[in-house]
Amino acid sequence: MGYTVSSFTYFKHGEDGSTVPSTYHSATQAYQSEPSKGLQVYEEVDPSQKDSDAVGRPIPHVSAKKQTTGEAVYIDDMPHYEG
Repeated sequence: MGYTVSSFTYFKHGEDGSTVPSTYHSATQAYQSEPSKGLQVYEEVDPSQKDSDAVGRPIPHVSAKKQTTGEAVYIDDMPHYEG
């Protein structure tokens, strides 16, 4: 508890004992913003173009869905085994 109280006192009053302005008490207040918005536009593909022809078609890469939904497994998430 001593470290917590000490850290709070240092943060609240500053190194030299002066009072830190209340606007500095939370660093996150300055970074609050509205969610971003976006729009992605694709070309229209000629209806006579074969489905197997990828030119001009949006094709997501294999891991895109897992990465955007949080289901992707990264090397740092895997357990480390000795031996």
